[in-house]
Amino acid sequence: MPKKTTAAAPELTAESIPAPESPHADLKIGVRINEVRTGQDNIRALASVVLNDAFVIKGVRIISGERGLFASMPAQRGQNGKYYEVCHPITKEFATQLSDTVVKEYQRHMIALAQAAQEAQETQETPLPEVELGMQ
Repeated sequence: MPKKTTAAAPELTAESIPAPESPHADLKIGVRINEVRTGQDNIRALASVVLNDAFVIKGVRIISGERGLFASMPAQRGQNGKYYEVCHPITKEFATQLSDTVVKEYQRHMIALAQAAQEAQETQETPLPEVELGMQ
């Protein structure tokens, strides 16, 4: 009877172990900018976020803070006068992913608004061609 041979197990090292995938990598995040604000306060816009085409979060604020733009979840004032988020991400990784996605959509929206305003201004400045009306 032949002897059974067993192959040596590959050596495990930190480099051979794949990095874990983000648990939120397949989560679809849709963002709609509902209102752009130009006032004196630090709120730049209001947005709605849709998760996996199944759950909507309204009242997300895009805030201009000391370290740049970020998304702030909707909040409600408690009886003690303090504000409490109505809903919020549980992990730091998802909070960052959500905020980054909202801010990027806000930036895209602002670029599109600027381009539309530029095109409208160019259209107003362009004289209409003169057309001769004659009888034939």
